[in-house]
Amino acid sequence: YGKPLIYVGNRFIDYYVGQAGEIGYRVERVEEIKDVIARLASGHFGSGNFIANMATLKIRFSPESQARGLERILYGEKPGQT
Repeated sequence: YGKPLIYVGNRFIDYYVGQAGEIGYRVERVEEIKDVIARLASGHFGSGNFIANMATLKIRFSPESQARGLERILYGEKPGQT
């Protein structure tokens, strides 16, 4: 979780990026990945908010967090109730 991702954008990952913020380098096509790697190799890293944003996603997808969501689904508890 400590390194930025290089990923092909799609609705699934774009949804989470929209919630957590920048998590790496988005490309439109697989062929563009080599260009991103070349930029990174030459020292162009961008803003670097990746670590904090990836930590947010790590918590969201942790087994504990997923278990709470599953309990809500199974037992009808609404989000925000404890």
